[in-house]
Amino acid sequence: MRRRFLSVEDVAEYLGVSQSAIRKWIRTGQIPFSRLNGAIRFDIEEIHEWTQASRAKAYSVS
Repeated sequence: MRRRFLSVEDVAEYLGVSQSAIRKWIRTGQIPFSRLNGAIRFDIEEIHEWTQASRAKAYSVS
C-alpha cells in the first residue's frame, strides 16, 4: 500500500490549526514528521494515530 504524505500546509488544514502551530510542534518534537528530500512531510496514518493518542491522553488527565 502506498503511504500518503502531507505538507505543513496540508496537515495544518487537516488538524484545523495554523501553520505556525505545526512548525512550533515540529521544533519541540510534539508531532511526528519525516524529511523527504529535505522537505518536511507528515504521514497521514501517523498523524491520525497521534491525534487518537493525544485525545486518549487528554481524556485520562481529566
